[in-house]
This record gives sequence, C-alpha cells and structure tokens, in this order.
Amino acid sequence: MTQKGIPRRTKNTIMDSKDLMEHLKVIKSQGCAVDSEDGIRCVTPPIRNYRGEVITGISISGPAVWINKERINRKFKSQVMEAPARIT
Repeated sequence: MTQKGIPRRTKNTIMDSKDLMEHLKVIKSQGCAVDSEDGIRCVTPPIRNYRGEVITGISISGPAVWINKERINRKFKSQVMEAPARIT
C-alpha cells in the first residue's frame, strides 16, 4: 500500500497542505525559516541561483537556549542571511 500526502517526520511535521502553504508564506516574508524541535533551533535562509530561483539552503543550528529569539533577530539572522549572498 502506498502512502499519500506528507509523511510525518516529527511531532511538528505540518501534515495539512493548506497549513504548509501558510507556513511557507511566513518563511518567505521572513526571508528564512526558523525551526525548533526538542531543544534545538535552526535558522535557514535559501540559496538562489543566478536567476533568483531557490536551489538549496544553508543553516545554523544549536541549543534553543543559546539560539534564542533575541539572538536570532539581533545576530544570527543577519549573519546567516549574508552567507547565501556570498555563495550565490
């Protein structure tokens, strides 16, 4: 039997396609994804090709107590967002 839909990978996996599309809109407006799972936080901006198409991503991950909301907004987001521009 084949499975349809989005496979659940963690307790936070978005299973509904509408919810996923809304989440992707938030990520696009922020310019990066921020994920928290089991005490680990990850900030991930996209890497684009010469046509501006997203081809991959780069991320920084660490303990959520260290990569907290304040540090994400003050430090990590800008630093991690600079890396894709250099790579592209």
